[in-house]
Amino acid sequence: AEAIDEGVEMIFLTAPNAIEMVDGRKQLHCIRMELGEPDRSGRRRPVPIEGSDFTIGADTIIGAIGQSTNTQFLYNDLPVRLNKWGDIDIDGSTMEASENKIFAGGDCVTGPATLIEALDAGNKAARSIDAYLQGRTLEPEVSFKGIDVGMQRAMGFIDACAQEKVTLLDPKERLKGFAEVEGPYSDAAAMKEANRCLRCYRLAVWE
Repeated sequence: AEAIDEGVEMIFLTAPNAIEMVDGRKQLHCIRMELGEPDRSGRRRPVPIEGSDFTIGADTIIGAIGQSTNTQFLYNDLPVRLNKWGDIDIDGSTMEASENKIFAGGDCVTGPATLIEALDAGNKAARSIDAYLQGRTLEPEVSFKGIDVGMQRAMGFIDACAQEKVTLLDPKERLKGFAEVEGPYSDAAAMKEANRCLRCYRLAVWE
């Protein structure tokens, strides 16, 4: 959002596939993407749209495509099945990989995602491992919808609250140099934001 305020144009669901020089200027060849069907982990991966190629002229191109999962160490020691993106293929309901007794979650399953999503995957995997070790079927997660707020507090959950806002430098001022854009939280705001961060991911979604 802050980049857009500063005049940056965002082009989403687009993949670069070639760079060439034309008349002394760089040309970035791209193809538009769309979200495909969910894989076994539940993530919808982008897939190319045939015939949607286009070109962007540029003076400078900075490659910052992202990261990929290093699974080379798995080939001999732990030959789990990988999906077509090179990430570990799991059963999305149990977090179990193709090899017996092996569970996985986080970026090595979904590709680059958020910290909260990785924590949620760890929580799901722990529940699944616990059920496996006890020889019982994994039960669906409990929904906290409709549970009295007082009971939620007694269970250790933090009340819902809005995200604390930071003080931002005016976009016109940012373009003049390298002054700090985001101001710091006050001590009270930092404590409130830390408490908000400790809320269960699913509970926040259900609300």
